[in-house]
Amino acid sequence: MYEIERRFLIDVDAYSALSVDLKDPSYHISQGYVTADPVVRIRSDERNGCILALKSGRGLVRKEIEIPISRDIFSQIWPMTLGLRIEKLRQRVRYDGRIVEVDTFLGHHHGLHLAEVEFPTVADAEAFTPPSWFGREVTHDSRYINAVLARNGLPSAEP
Repeated sequence: MYEIERRFLIDVDAYSALSVDLKDPSYHISQGYVTADPVVRIRSDERNGCILALKSGRGLVRKEIEIPISRDIFSQIWPMTLGLRIEKLRQRVRYDGRIVEVDTFLGHHHGLHLAEVEFPTVADAEAFTPPSWFGREVTHDSRYINAVLARNGLPSAEP
């Protein structure tokens, strides 16, 4: 399966001012990386349970395979990800008929806020007009890929 996704930094003040009825309750995500290229990731979250994901590619279109795993398997793999982890709160926001996933990073990545929007086609992704509360697009900036964030920490302000 392919994931077609655009990613943006968030204007936190503008996001905070959004109507509450647009936002779903946030939920906690723990992600650990076994390898960063290609990505082999495990995730545990309060909404979807535990997942093993394999990803390859960069930019707008990436190959992605997600496999549900048990809590026991997650617990066995988690120690292998020491030093390659991220923690975040995710909130889903409804915008223009789409779901925008807004991640507020915790721990070593505190202060980073990213929005991700998935699309069924590249044409849909290219036609998308971001809302005013989105900041700079980082879809093609590899420093903002979660696996890179886990390995390198927060990027400097400008490339």
